[in-house]
Amino acid sequence: MSVRADFVFERKLGAGANGCVFRVRRVADEALYALKEVDGFDDLAPPAQLVVLREVRLLAAVDHPHVVSYKESFIEAGKLHIVMELCAGGDVHSMLKRRAGELLAESEIWRYFGEALRGLEHLHSLSILHRDIKSLNVRTHRVRVDPHY
Repeated sequence: MSVRADFVFERKLGAGANGCVFRVRRVADEALYALKEVDGFDDLAPPAQLVVLREVRLLAAVDHPHVVSYKESFIEAGKLHIVMELCAGGDVHSMLKRRAGELLAESEIWRYFGEALRGLEHLHSLSILHRDIKSLNVRTHRVRVDPHY
């Protein structure tokens, strides 16, 4: 099991209500990942902690080319750390902002939409409901749905 010191935190990729996501480099092999740091895990009552840990175990079972892949998780300093695949293309929201108003071709829209739907279909086939579908949670470069919700 990893610890925070096993990773070099290169930069913050984003933040939400429950924590932050960082681009990290694992010291052992220089591999790049996205690491989600979830605040307040120790503040949860034990039954709630079990629910969260069950959800993390469920993520570990998801294997699909259009769903961001789970690598590992650990708890340190009161925070849950979830190590995930780093999608080099970023998210659809950021990609659209970088385009500064330049429209996507219809074929690109259909590709992103279709691939995101295939990822969601897979999550639903495992009885996982994604509760936060938005452009910030759809990754580009082989479109993947971020299963964190």
